[in-house]
Amino acid sequence: MKKQEEKEKNKKLEEELEKKKLIEQEKINSEKKSKQFEEFRKKMEEEEKNRKTTQNSIDLSEIKNNLLSIPDIINEELPPELDLEEKTVNPVGPNTEMYKPNFLLGQKILIVMTYYSYSEPEINIYHLDDVKQAVKHFGISIVSVNNYKDAINELTKNQQGKCLYYACWLINDCTIKNNMKEFLDVLYKFWKNGGAVLLFSDNTPFIIETNQFLKMINSGFIMEGNYDGGNDIFGDNTGELNTTGVFNRNKNIYKYNNIQRQALSHNLYVIYEGITISSATKDNKRKLDVKNDDIYPFIPFARDSEGGITSLIKLANDKGEGDLILDGGFTKLFINMEKNGTFRYIQNLAGFMARPEVHISNNINPKDYRPSLVEK
Repeated sequence: MKKQEEKEKNKKLEEELEKKKLIEQEKINSEKKSKQFEEFRKKMEEEEKNRKTTQNSIDLSEIKNNLLSIPDIINEELPPELDLEEKTVNPVGPNTEMYKPNFLLGQKILIVMTYYSYSEPEINIYHLDDVKQAVKHFGISIVSVNNYKDAINELTKNQQGKCLYYACWLINDCTIKNNMKEFLDVLYKFWKNGGAVLLFSDNTPFIIETNQFLKMINSGFIMEGNYDGGNDIFGDNTGELNTTGVFNRNKNIYKYNNIQRQALSHNLYVIYEGITISSATKDNKRKLDVKNDDIYPFIPFARDSEGGITSLIKLANDKGEGDLILDGGFTKLFINMEKNGTFRYIQNLAGFMARPEVHISNNINPKDYRPSLVEK
């Protein structure tokens, strides 16, 4: 009897000790978070102080174009958090999105996907509910089509001399189908007229449309490969991406005629890289150098955990072209949306490609901007 009582007493003591350890660990984590937030706050205050100090020497138009002059649409970035295992966690909750709710109300994205997977029925045009939910925050709606003919019709619809859509996301097929060339010609014109284009490829052979489009713009590389992936990658504030498993958190790359745009990495410190990934390849070389012309005229956004550049950005320019973004892992749209940072990444893509800072600087409400009409 005494042994049983002693055993129960020891068990109770062990439970209390474990509880104290958890409380102490939570206290340590809380202190770390507070310290991180305080450092982040001081950094923001210093940047604001520097901005105000130099404000008198800045042209009024430059003041208007600064991100700080449009607080009614943007949300400030927060520092990363740590979980109980001290792993990096992205900020979540109200006001952590890139922009305020519904500021793009009425804008539309056209998603084109001609491929249908019979072996993986969840990977098809009819399973984009999570994507729709991600962009809904900004007031954006999605129209999806499963053939090039319908895609051509949508991109050439006339709305008072403008296109119906501000962006088109193309999910690659593995075979050439009817009207593909005609569609890519229309997509190219849409992009040249100011439309934003996102080309989602995956493992070879799901690279056809992306590589045809890259050929049309005389790119020196293609997307190909089949890396298993499945790991998290982490933010690189330098933007140099000199190591594997990193993505670009350098905000300075997102400038348009001295207008600072929000970063695609907004409130992202860790992202799931996806699976069955293709990457930028030149002369059969997969691990390309970002410091030479290997990926020109693109900026690297992400290197997978094996070193391949899987996501790239060509920013809109003063020639009238829209943003052009490549991503080598389209499966994330269907089966990986719950993975680390994926939902926020997709949401950020939709907001970023709307270029609100640029349009506001041109006295255009971002929800009203449309590319010029594309003629068939």
